[in-house]
Amino acid sequence: MPSVSDQVWHARRQEQLGTGIHVPKGRRLGGAIKRLVSETSLTNRANNLAEQLATENGVTMTAQRIEDFLHSDLLHRPVTL
Repeated sequence: MPSVSDQVWHARRQEQLGTGIHVPKGRRLGGAIKRLVSETSLTNRANNLAEQLATENGVTMTAQRIEDFLHSDLLHRPVTL
């Protein structure tokens, strides 16, 4: 059960993607566990997402995005107040 803000965000995002269930603290954990083990659609979508993520190189992609940002004109624009 997520209890820190980023964990809550990730839990909600998993629910939006159909790959998990967000269970607010103190709520029906047993029912959520039953859904997770019985709904094959959740398992199938989670497996598909896992396969997609396995093909990505997150470190390289993140480094490239940082490099792209640092070389973009966003950093060279004058700041106006």
